[in-house]
Amino acid sequence: VEISQDGGGTWKIITPTVAYPSRASAYNTIFLDAYQRCFSGTFDWKMTTFNLSAYSGPTLIRFHFASDEQYGYEGWYIDDISVTTDIPTDTGTGDTPVDPYVTRLEAAYPNPFNPHTLIPFELAQRGVVEIKIFDVAGRLVRTLVSGTCEKGRHTASWDGRDNGGRQVASSVYFCRLKTGVYTATTRLTLVR
Repeated sequence: VEISQDGGGTWKIITPTVAYPSRASAYNTIFLDAYQRCFSGTFDWKMTTFNLSAYSGPTLIRFHFASDEQYGYEGWYIDDISVTTDIPTDTGTGDTPVDPYVTRLEAAYPNPFNPHTLIPFELAQRGVVEIKIFDVAGRLVRTLVSGTCEKGRHTASWDGRDNGGRQVASSVYFCRLKTGVYTATTRLTLVR
């Protein structure tokens, strides 16, 4: 993942808050230096966070992909990208933040699911929260949460039913969390 603050003239590799899980080969013929940390295509879905607090103003982010020149797999899928301005409160000494919570929607589990799935989310502060399920056409299927929630970790549950209590069909659905200016979406797969 790379970042540019000059309209794409120059790019710099940025590192996730948890280090990249892999390293480039010493013999790669792509743009990476030997043993440069990076993602590889050998992992399943994974949520990754990048701290962009050192950057301000107009900023571009791109995903630089390259083949390992050995295998012909299909590549990567990227979705559920969200940018938030939540900043943890510091102790003033540069040590661990006093308040560890950030606002985020985490990956549901199990997923795919039948008959229900759990949807964890976290709030950096008390606020009004909406968690809604939509079908692939963007139609509202179910409202899971609509009201004020306290700061901290929470879990919503969906039983594969619509707002009328009817079971919905096997399909892909989207769960959207909205609180304040923060909005995030995750994909859910119901298999009957």
